[in-house]
Amino acid sequence: MFTEKQIDDLQTAIRQAIADDDKEVSVLEDCECDHGVSSLTNDGIDHLATIARCQIDAFLEVTPLDMLLFCPRCYRQHIDQPQPEKNWENPPHRSHECQTCGLIWRPADFPTNGVKAIKTRGKRDIIFLQRQSS
Repeated sequence: MFTEKQIDDLQTAIRQAIADDDKEVSVLEDCECDHGVSSLTNDGIDHLATIARCQIDAFLEVTPLDMLLFCPRCYRQHIDQPQPEKNWENPPHRSHECQTCGLIWRPADFPTNGVKAIKTRGKRDIIFLQRQSS
């Protein structure tokens, strides 16, 4: 799901927000989430959970999740990559446009990145062999 570096970066951001009392307030005030600072209690667990949620939301906004994406209309695999001819650098994004049929769809409520293959496999995963061109 996430790389080791991404997890480390997220943990560091959360630790920094929690460790410095002055920073906790500024993190919450600067947060663009809809919880609002006034809805927070002084209960440490609620406070900590809110900070963690804000940090995770911010992290997901800039760190797309690599996924196997297939167009819901034509079932072709969607692989994200820069397209200079269309002035597309492949920034973090939520909606994807099928390069075959043109359908635009959103597979999740956070940025995703269509990749050819994911890096992990489960013991019971089905492995599809690629067709060889003749």
